[in-house]
Amino acid sequence: MWAAFIEVMRNRDIRIVTITMFCLGFTFASAWPYQSLIALEQLKFSETEFALILLGVAVIGMVGNVVIGHFSDQARNRKQAIVVALGVGTIGFGLFALLPSKLTFLLCMLVAVPIATSSFSQLFAVIRAITATRPSGEAASINSAVRTIYAASWIVVPGLVGAWIAFRQNVSDSYGIAALAYLFCFALYLTLGPSGGRAEALTVSRWASLSEAVRLIAARPIFLRVAALALIGMAHPLNAAVLPLLVEGELGGTTRDIGILAGLVAGLEIPFMILAGSACRRFPVWLVVLVGGLIYSVYALLLGQATALWQVYVLALPCAAGAAVILSLFLSYVQDLMPDRPGLGTSLMSIEGVMARALSALVFALIGSWISLSGALLIAGGLGILGAVSLVALERSRPAA
Repeated sequence: MWAAFIEVMRNRDIRIVTITMFCLGFTFASAWPYQSLIALEQLKFSETEFALILLGVAVIGMVGNVVIGHFSDQARNRKQAIVVALGVGTIGFGLFALLPSKLTFLLCMLVAVPIATSSFSQLFAVIRAITATRPSGEAASINSAVRTIYAASWIVVPGLVGAWIAFRQNVSDSYGIAALAYLFCFALYLTLGPSGGRAEALTVSRWASLSEAVRLIAARPIFLRVAALALIGMAHPLNAAVLPLLVEGELGGTTRDIGILAGLVAGLEIPFMILAGSACRRFPVWLVVLVGGLIYSVYALLLGQATALWQVYVLALPCAAGAAVILSLFLSYVQDLMPDRPGLGTSLMSIEGVMARALSALVFALIGSWISLSGALLIAGGLGILGAVSLVALERSRPAA
């Protein structure tokens, strides 16, 4: 894995993409933790309205990622799509920071965010294009190294932004900080960013139409694999929603415990991402994904049985191990499904994300009337194991598409 970090620093194009990714982490880490606070407390949206906004962001983002990914595969210069996405993020987040209102929030969330976040997928598509001629394990290891560096921003930024907001007493400042981070990424990539490696030499000889690209995504070998990943990954967003309620409610913890647990898991994810990237050089990517998914599923099952707060702290270790794989190697796996279409292949992550969040939302909606918090975690763990078994069956039945 250290060889991957050395390659990231040595290769000029990958290095610029990685620096952009790290700074892009500042945008998400600045704004994302305060979305619900801004929407519910500052702008007075209802819980249902905010849930619909988040659903709209996910669906629009998924469609946008597929369309942008498809057409970026046809372009000789992938840089244009990335620069436009970063520019839209600067404008959207900056507009809300300067003029906070329901209208500017909706414009930011439903227009700017889906376009701006496509830069995340396209930056990884650039790395895939650069590393496409290398063995799958080596390419996955480089992906994991870049994702690890990106994750480092999440350890530092939320605390600093929280301190600034506490000083200024203006939660909208989080969007202003995100806008400044987008502006820096925009300037950096506009001046120094690579065009997309050898993407033009790796595409098929006859361009597929957009409808053909959609049919390719819906093809059974690809769609079933993405669905299996969604079953494994749905425990991650559910855990984010359930864990604070479980800690503060049934286990008698405080908001301080929630913050400590979040920082602890984020810090532990870094070494596990490095370990997962190293494992990809010796084992198939799908096998490492399988092991990580099983670890996270078992974590969800054990968390559902927790009866004391100290047990949650102990479970931070398997939580970080499983989350590290979900966050870093799902991407490499779906890119391997379409090795000659890095943009479209990377967009599969947004489809997996929508499916996983929809499943977690469905389970979360059953809490109270049908199941308990612990019951929701048990369901998530069971679905994760089902997804892992499905992935094994798919990989043993025939090779990836």
